[in-house]
Amino acid sequence: MMIDETFIKYVYGKEKYISGNNLYIQHNAIDKGTTDRDKSSDGASSFPYFYWLDSLKGFGILLVVMGHTCTYDSILHWIYSFHMALFFIISGLLFRPRPLIEAIKHKAKHLLVPYVFFATLTFVYWALIERHLRPDNIPVSSAFMNLFLARAGSDYPQNAVMWFLPCLFVTEIAFLILLRTLQIVTSASSNRVILRHALFIGLIVVCLAIGYCSEHWLIPMLKTRMPWALDIVPFSLSFIIIGYLLQPLLSPVDNIIRHFSSIRLGVAVLGIIGSALLWAFVQITNLNVNLNLAVVSNIAWMLIASLLGFVSSVCLCSAADNSALRYIGAASLTIMCAHEPVKRVVIQCCTMIVRTNSSTLRSSLLISCAIVAIAVCICLVAHVMIKRFAPILIGISNPPQKHTKCTY
Repeated sequence: MMIDETFIKYVYGKEKYISGNNLYIQHNAIDKGTTDRDKSSDGASSFPYFYWLDSLKGFGILLVVMGHTCTYDSILHWIYSFHMALFFIISGLLFRPRPLIEAIKHKAKHLLVPYVFFATLTFVYWALIERHLRPDNIPVSSAFMNLFLARAGSDYPQNAVMWFLPCLFVTEIAFLILLRTLQIVTSASSNRVILRHALFIGLIVVCLAIGYCSEHWLIPMLKTRMPWALDIVPFSLSFIIIGYLLQPLLSPVDNIIRHFSSIRLGVAVLGIIGSALLWAFVQITNLNVNLNLAVVSNIAWMLIASLLGFVSSVCLCSAADNSALRYIGAASLTIMCAHEPVKRVVIQCCTMIVRTNSSTLRSSLLISCAIVAIAVCICLVAHVMIKRFAPILIGISNPPQKHTKCTY
């Protein structure tokens, strides 16, 4: 099928890369209000990049910060029912197979280097300053050792979300090994694609069952969490597999978003309806999910809630896709790693200003939204500064390339 390149350039206003029968498109960063984050650090990508996924990550990271700020129960249960699954599914959607050694180096640069930087920085701040202002029962030695053990749970008093980066590293490497193994096992089959997908679906069930058994029997028996969040990996691996299986839908969804902008309102309504259904589902089933604390009340309900939350989020973010949300998504790693101590400082300042306790502030949805907005803005400033002076600390080897704005 012949492609009219002039039409593509007129409609999209992007640089074009043609390889064989595939058209690969790279957005102009200034026109689209985004940055060439990981892609620019690794050179030009040979895969299409769907920039509305940055809006999806932006929405997801706002949910993370809100979940750590607001104490309103129904809000928390709704957010926790799908927000971490959302990030793992996105990782599966963006997963690109590499040689194993290259993948380990790549993921170490993008995940472990930021982990070491933010975990160490926030630990020093907590040990020297915050621990004396906010008494905690966790010994300094235990928190220090957990910098290396990377166990989820209560051993990150300085920064509860740091488990996510080692967990994602282990999960993506495990998935790569699993993918290569299935490719070898099914290579002789005439229906290898169908067989591979069937095996993946079976593995999702197995992983969820292992994660549930680990949470309800293994962890209570050991009375400790596993290093490098290995007790969470079965759950995270199942969601990355789901994201990988959904990869073929990226291009059709992207085409709908770009060519049928008139239906965005309808898509937004679907997203709102889906979110409302998820809210009702969580309330009816009393679903309780907190991967950090190894709490999953029902794996079947969690899977349904995660998929419903993902689809609803895609609808909302594809309809509300904009440069601000994309920029927040592009800075999601920095916000993820920095927002916890920043949020606590913001809350403390607010309690001093309005002269009330933090529990009262955090129980108010409106005030919680304001705290989230302030904390995210501070994290964005930190992201800009780190990206400018030490981009390697947030997983970027080279500064983003400058682009000239497109004219039509």
